Amino acid sequence: LNIRRFELPNSTIEPMPGQGVRVSIRNALAEMTGRWELKKRWFKDRGSFELKVDGISISVGLQLGNDAAGRPTITTLDCNTHISNVDIDISGKW
Repeated sequence: LNIRRFELPNSTIEPMPGQGVRVSIRNALAEMTGRWELKKRWFKDRGSFELKVDGISISVGLQLGNDAAGRPTITTLDCNTHISNVDIDISGKW
């Protein structure tokens, strides 16, 4: 797997009063290439792929705290994701 391009154009960390922080990523993009191989009994094939995922949005609410020993803790309050578009080109014999 080779990551050719990765962009995080809009990201924020905002306080959530009395709860923690919200980490948000909007309109991220990832482009990858790679090789794949399948071996299943008598069936064998291999090839390559190109993958582009865009319009990635992620929002995570995190509660920050500490345990009884004073070590920091992080608890997920909520998580939302959305992907606008996925394009994949796969090559192989089959």
